[in-house]
Amino acid sequence: MFGNLWSQLSLKNFLAKHDNPYVFISSQWQNDKSVPNGKYLIYRITVTIYLFLTWLLSIVLDNVVDKWPIYLTNWGYTTCTLQSLLASLMLLGSYVSMRRGKGELIKTFWKAYPVYWILNTIATPTAFGITTIYWSIIYDPKKMNFTAINFFVHGSNSLVMFFDVWIVCHPIKLLHFIYPIIFGVFYVSFSAVYFVAGGTASPGWF
Repeated sequence: MFGNLWSQLSLKNFLAKHDNPYVFISSQWQNDKSVPNGKYLIYRITVTIYLFLTWLLSIVLDNVVDKWPIYLTNWGYTTCTLQSLLASLMLLGSYVSMRRGKGELIKTFWKAYPVYWILNTIATPTAFGITTIYWSIIYDPKKMNFTAINFFVHGSNSLVMFFDVWIVCHPIKLLHFIYPIIFGVFYVSFSAVYFVAGGTASPGWF
């Protein structure tokens, strides 16, 4: 146990590199992890379509569209959508390549795994954090209406990432906590610049 812990704390684990990139296009529940799985592909595409459509709705139904980019909720949901889209593209490309007998092309799609890994590492804790803070501190049923889009961006984000944790095959590295922190620092810096520049927002960053 402790040996594994010390290996997790190795400085090289700050990097988004893995000896076997295949784990990023595999589900931990598929029997044969040596080939792209059709059922997992259906899951990935379904989740991506759901996230993309609800992401679009969050923009279209926003009362103040020009301020949509300033909210942490929308940053978090965008990250969830991007990581899911990238995972789907990697798996789809690998699946089609294998079916057409061009297995060597799979390595081409693997090249995107570090970006996906970082986005996934950011999206997971950000989604949980947004959901927890919003429903426990910000949401007031006496002053705010419960809407479908409200649930999508403040609730289903965590549900999607929760299921992902139990389905994906790639590991979680302790030292990758640095990526959500960088994301948070970048958002806070953006917010500071926004306010200094004279920007205003409706009550609540969520």
